Amino acid sequence: MTTLFLTLSFSLVSLEEPQQPADLFISSPKSMETTEGKLKYVMEAGKERLFDHEGKEKVEIFFVAYFKQEAEDDRPLTFCFNGGPGSSAIWLHMGAFGPKRVEVKMEGGLTPPFETEDNPYTLLDYTDLVFVDPVSTGFSKAVKGEDPKQYYGVDEDIKLMSEFVRLYVTKKGRWNTPKYLAGESYGTARVIGMADYLFEKHRMSFNGLILISTATNLSWLRGAQPGHDLPYVFFLPSYTAAAHYHKRLPAKSRETVEEAIARSRSYAEGPYLLALMQGDQLPDNEKKQVADQLSLLTGISSDWIFSSNIRIDPLSFCEQLLRAEGKVIGRFDSRFSSGALEPHAETMDYDPSQDSIFIPYVAALNQYLRQEIGWDRGDEYRYLVNTSPWNYCRAGNVQMNMGSSLREILIRIPDFKVYSALGIYDMATPLLSQEYIFQHLNLSETQKKNIKQSHFPAGHMMYTDVSSLSRMKQELKPFFSRRK
Repeated sequence: MTTLFLTLSFSLVSLEEPQQPADLFISSPKSMETTEGKLKYVMEAGKERLFDHEGKEKVEIFFVAYFKQEAEDDRPLTFCFNGGPGSSAIWLHMGAFGPKRVEVKMEGGLTPPFETEDNPYTLLDYTDLVFVDPVSTGFSKAVKGEDPKQYYGVDEDIKLMSEFVRLYVTKKGRWNTPKYLAGESYGTARVIGMADYLFEKHRMSFNGLILISTATNLSWLRGAQPGHDLPYVFFLPSYTAAAHYHKRLPAKSRETVEEAIARSRSYAEGPYLLALMQGDQLPDNEKKQVADQLSLLTGISSDWIFSSNIRIDPLSFCEQLLRAEGKVIGRFDSRFSSGALEPHAETMDYDPSQDSIFIPYVAALNQYLRQEIGWDRGDEYRYLVNTSPWNYCRAGNVQMNMGSSLREILIRIPDFKVYSALGIYDMATPLLSQEYIFQHLNLSETQKKNIKQSHFPAGHMMYTDVSSLSRMKQELKPFFSRRK
């Protein structure tokens, strides 16, 4: 690890002497009712300035933090990041862990006003929270004269966000309190890398990671590459879950979605994988048998699957499943559906689950930031930006795969804990790809016990489902318990 992080191409430090955030807002005390009773807290929003070794300002990183009042001295602190890359922290902030949450409706609900309410399932009961917007997202930005693209890369981003955390912990005097990192989607790769980097570079140790919809190796999430067939295997159980939800499975109609997924997984990891491995050597009669079986597991026409060389791309599946009804299903959450813009398109032309989640969240957060937090400067809150081209290679020109970093953390820090949340209707980071990560870490039985994986009957952002969010909070309660 030492060699890896010392070969980064740029250097960034933060001046800790009387440098103050460019802007800072601290709220008056607030209170709310949660699942744990009455909670009193203070909110802080600001921009932290980061400087290089010569004292030149490079970036301003926007954050929103929440602190429980009258808290114990060893209260945990958790830093939260979303993914993209190019996403602000809006989703974990206003959907999962913060003291406010936005209501998402399965049908309709795309016109204001949108419901924002106290979040009784906030993790603020157990840990102080800091929601961080990476450079170019939210209100974070490179200062005038600095190119933000210098931070558009796996290692570049890890180092920048790690420096924010190091400085924040230092200023708040929290080096000796329990610390956690939470990430969603690409944010899971970010926080794994940050835990690794901060441990190696600064000997800052964390107590654990919260991984929502894990994406540690993006090559597992992309098909359409000759000879790269694992993604098709990984997506099959997720296709079955979607087909079961929309009542498109032609057989086993009385089985539960869990039973359908198990049946699909067995076929994916066995006969389907073996058939794909044969490539062009697979005889047409055997290919037809595979296509017929895939049709039974996905609700898609056997002829279409055969013509697609028994390889079903997720964007095509979203378009094909309800094609007869002129509908397309969601990629982030396959339970959502809406009318297709082009009924004869080969792949989905938009994601109805993205619309149903993004629109209310963006409206609610803008209202919240400007009216309740008081951040009313008229500047745009960039909830999601294009950070292309993003450098997905790490030092040594190695393609991003955070599995080795995760394994090393779990081995080197014996008490390190990992909580992984998986949505069965997620077709952005499919169920089987996330499980595969943890099945190939080569850990001892003792180390495996520090990992908890939970399946939720929801999508990529499983916390939009209230019952899933409630269960997640209860499962995370012991995660934050103090070790004796």
